[in-house]
Amino acid sequence: LGLYVVQCTNGSYKTELDEIAAGPFDTVMNYAMNGCGSDASAEQINTYLNELRLRDLNAIFSLQEYFSGCLAAYQVCDDPDILETTRDTVAQKVALHKSHESVLAWYMYDEVCPDCMEQLEEGYNLIKDLDNEHPIWSVHWNTNWLLRETHVTDIVGVDPYPIDNN
Repeated sequence: LGLYVVQCTNGSYKTELDEIAAGPFDTVMNYAMNGCGSDASAEQINTYLNELRLRDLNAIFSLQEYFSGCLAAYQVCDDPDILETTRDTVAQKVALHKSHESVLAWYMYDEVCPDCMEQLEEGYNLIKDLDNEHPIWSVHWNTNWLLRETHVTDIVGVDPYPIDNN
């Protein structure tokens, strides 16, 4: 049972992890896995993952912010420098953290339209080439796009808006 959180891995989070671990949750998807305001170091991220393990919690490791620069406002990015930086950063994160026992999956993208299929395919293949042991998770609000993107994710979360109160 997972929970979306924003916990700065380059900040204070132990009390929040204790609260989460005391509840029914066993997994967190932390939007701030890679830092808040400034980048978290590999050591800070590893320390966060270790703290999760101490509490028997898992992480869906967020990489989605590295794709947002190329997919901002659902526009395909043609800047080769941005694309190369994204590839290098994602490759480094996956290589450094794929063996940590708290990593349950990789969160690749959030609500990206099929117009960006080339970048989604490249990102999916990059992550899978580096780590075929963990699934890739994505999230969508538009359920009409799900079938067109089944080949660029292993698990999909849906968050259609608005959520009916019935």
